[in-house]
Amino acid sequence: MNFLKKLYTTLLFLLCVHLLNAQEMSVDLFYYDETDLTALKYDTQKLDQNGNQCALIKVETTAKDLTFEVGVLGVVAIVEQPAEVWVYVPFGIRKISIMHPRFGMIRNYPLPVAIEKGRTYILKLNTPAVSDFDTGGYDHSKKQKARISVYPADAKVEIGGLSMPVVTDGVYEQELSFGIYDIIVSAERYHTEIRQIEINDPDNVQNFSIGLKQSYGWLDIEGSGNEKLFVDDKQMEFRPDRNVDIMSGHYKIRLEKPLYKPYETVVEVKDSAVVKINPSYEINHSDLSFVVDNQAQIWIDGRKVAEGRWSGKLEYGTHRIECKKDGHRASQKILDVTSHTVGTITLEAPVPVYGTVYVTSSPSGSDVYVDDEFVGKTPCTVNPLIGIRRITVSHDGYKTDTRVIQVSETESSQIDVKLTDIIDVTIKSDPDAKIFVDGKDVGKTPWRGSLISGEYAVKLQASGYNPLEKKIKVDERNTSYSFKLSKRYYYSDNLVLAATATADLIGVNPGGYLGIYLSNVYLEGYVQYGMRPSENIYWSDNETEDDPVPYTYKQTIAGGKVGYGLIVGNRVRLTPYLGAGLKELKGTPASGYNGIPELTSTSAVDVNGGLKLSIALSSVFELNITPEYHYTIPWKNLYKELCDTSPFVKKWNNGLTISVGLGLFL
Repeated sequence: MNFLKKLYTTLLFLLCVHLLNAQEMSVDLFYYDETDLTALKYDTQKLDQNGNQCALIKVETTAKDLTFEVGVLGVVAIVEQPAEVWVYVPFGIRKISIMHPRFGMIRNYPLPVAIEKGRTYILKLNTPAVSDFDTGGYDHSKKQKARISVYPADAKVEIGGLSMPVVTDGVYEQELSFGIYDIIVSAERYHTEIRQIEINDPDNVQNFSIGLKQSYGWLDIEGSGNEKLFVDDKQMEFRPDRNVDIMSGHYKIRLEKPLYKPYETVVEVKDSAVVKINPSYEINHSDLSFVVDNQAQIWIDGRKVAEGRWSGKLEYGTHRIECKKDGHRASQKILDVTSHTVGTITLEAPVPVYGTVYVTSSPSGSDVYVDDEFVGKTPCTVNPLIGIRRITVSHDGYKTDTRVIQVSETESSQIDVKLTDIIDVTIKSDPDAKIFVDGKDVGKTPWRGSLISGEYAVKLQASGYNPLEKKIKVDERNTSYSFKLSKRYYYSDNLVLAATATADLIGVNPGGYLGIYLSNVYLEGYVQYGMRPSENIYWSDNETEDDPVPYTYKQTIAGGKVGYGLIVGNRVRLTPYLGAGLKELKGTPASGYNGIPELTSTSAVDVNGGLKLSIALSSVFELNITPEYHYTIPWKNLYKELCDTSPFVKKWNNGLTISVGLGLFL
């Protein structure tokens, strides 16, 4: 008996533990969803207090009233979504706690992956079934899919207090347990509808269609387009070619039309109905004309309307009429317009107001103009209208001087003008050239013109000559100038063909080159011949044991150079360069001897550098003097042996050389 009692107690305890565990929440899965960009999108991302993108944990659950903790950094935001909760957290958190008033707590759940900013993570939360707490009459063992089509398509659908997920625009779908549900469909500007449905068919999708009724109507207002519409004293957009949609109800309508009294009425707007409004307006204006002398400006209520005369309609009431003109004191009239105010009204003209300006000049007797109107000769006192005036002083043989001044009614002004001489100038050049004075193209030399005394920058340009820039001073003593342009020989782009003679430690060797300057970059191909043969060099054939065969050798170099030309003055160009070429030896056996083929030729690499001095002798011929250093790199054994055997071969074109050439350049 005791054993059975103990067994029963044990089984009861295990059952209680199982039931308690069934009531607790647990995390089924946590992972980083690399395909979900919700945390990065502009409309769904959130920033923490430091301005960094939050990480987003999507908690998949149907439970409500969940709260979350992530430590001292705190949760940034919680957004309820259908079947899940979005928890925005700072990056770098390591644990999360989840609390529910009925399901308990998951304390400090360790996150299995690093939480990084701008990423979305999925947490699948396991909670006890609703039937464990509140069945509400639902059979959770049986389910059926419900599909609800709504109008309008953006209507919101709630079932059991939860929003249903959208399949497409206007269509919602969700799998529901068997039972009876209240569906709430709502949309802005529509009447909310509540409908009860029953889910009881496990084999078929149950379809429902719910269309909401409009809770608004329209105002059809007759008008011309310049009216203002006020509904309950709030202005609304109004166009006569388009009805005004408005929520159903009672409204006070006011229409304001310029020059007419406001039209007011009260209307009732019903669902999906049109209310026609044909306003009738009462005249609220008079037809008037205003005239004023001297073409003064006419201003009505702070707005310029005309000059000299205005005719139009003016609303009943008080208006401020002003007449204005530059340099005049404005006139003003306060006019009360009624139905009896008609006809033409003559306005008081503005009164001119004058100031005082004393004008002197050097030389005296110069003409004085105020706003292009002649007023006298200097020295003189003029009385222009107040305001901004243009004072011009002119005299034959001098540059005209114009001053812009502010003329005051209360203070006198004084102007002292020193006119600048105008001098006839002649500029010549050899050869004739295009001439620029202070950067302005004035023609070609010889040039004659008039200049105001002072300093000028003169530039002369002629084809084949160097540009000439000079400063000239024009006064009564300096009226004629003559310049000579220097011939230009070298340009940044040239083609050069030259014959040369090169002296080294052995002798003088002829050669030649073809060179080209492109934007001063120099490229050259050259060749050089050794005219003097080497001494006899004896070779023996060990296989035949014949007497040694005497050979003589001649050398040739061909290669290329690259450098940069520097033009110095008119006739000199310096070109530093580096080059490389192939140095080839040709051997010839003495008369009566049979040659050995492998001894007839060999080669080495010639590396060189130097400075080419070019002096233009004429526009097409130049003299070249080139100190140059050569370094030979033997790369065949025969050449090395010849260098060891023959001082002639070793010294030929190796070390410092001097080349002199005569070239043709274009």
